[in-house]
Amino acid sequence: MHIGLSLGAGTVRFPYLQRSASFAQPYRHAIAAIFALTLFTAGVSAIEPLILKQIFDALSGPAVFADVAGGAAVLFLLVLVREIASARSNWLSWRTRLAIHEWLLGLAVGKLQSMPLREQRSEGVGGLVTRLDRAIQGVLAALTQTLFQAVPTMLFLLVAAGVMISLDWRLALVALAFAPLPAAFAVAAAPEQMQRERSLFDGWSRIFSRFTEVLSGIVTVRAFGMEDSERNRFLRDFGQTNQIVIRGIACDAGWGIATDIVTAGARIAALVIGGWLVVHHRVTVGTVVAFVDYVAGMFG
Repeated sequence: MHIGLSLGAGTVRFPYLQRSASFAQPYRHAIAAIFALTLFTAGVSAIEPLILKQIFDALSGPAVFADVAGGAAVLFLLVLVREIASARSNWLSWRTRLAIHEWLLGLAVGKLQSMPLREQRSEGVGGLVTRLDRAIQGVLAALTQTLFQAVPTMLFLLVAAGVMISLDWRLALVALAFAPLPAAFAVAAAPEQMQRERSLFDGWSRIFSRFTEVLSGIVTVRAFGMEDSERNRFLRDFGQTNQIVIRGIACDAGWGIATDIVTAGARIAALVIGGWLVVHHRVTVGTVVAFVDYVAGMFG
């Protein structure tokens, strides 16, 4: 039975798009509900800056208290609805993810049980279990990020771009000029991250494969007085693999700093140019506030 998990290679592979979609097929109704809730949350988030714009613009109007109070009430209601939808989506996402995890685990265990004994013995119990767990977690992470994060983010970006252009095309150009940079950083960081994950996959599998074999044959290990040697080897290999993790954290932190700088630059640019436009009576203060909120949502 082929379930699309390449345990030996240390990566999750999907030979065909239809096969990758089959992982979510049994749970399509739950995924559709999660997707709808996520899109609804993204839509509400795109409306909130417009309410903020109305509130700030109302400060210079004739009925300040009534307009501000009405806008604040609408904003509070939107936040409440968004948080309820987000909580429901989060709960349903985890329930569906756990169900898919259990289903994939059953398929993978069936595949492992039908593997030739020679392959099982050459890999080791610890290595097989580690590869199995990391491969399934990789499938679940990819599925979750694609369906419930990437697509709603793109929707919010499209809606925000349309609204910003309708509000003021000059500020829209400033904000959208920064938008491709985080994606470019992610593309640049991807090769190193993929290589790191492969190294960690193989490293942890090798470490726990030997560790499991040592524990299962602990009588023989003690008979030859190899306890200290095996413990030192385990700790040495564990430390070397952790060094890969530490270097990866440092690399990711660098890309994170670059993304934060871009985000701060976009906000500052929107404030500076927006302030200049406000001084020259080209836009209102509420418009600038809305743009800053949209920029925060785009990069947040």
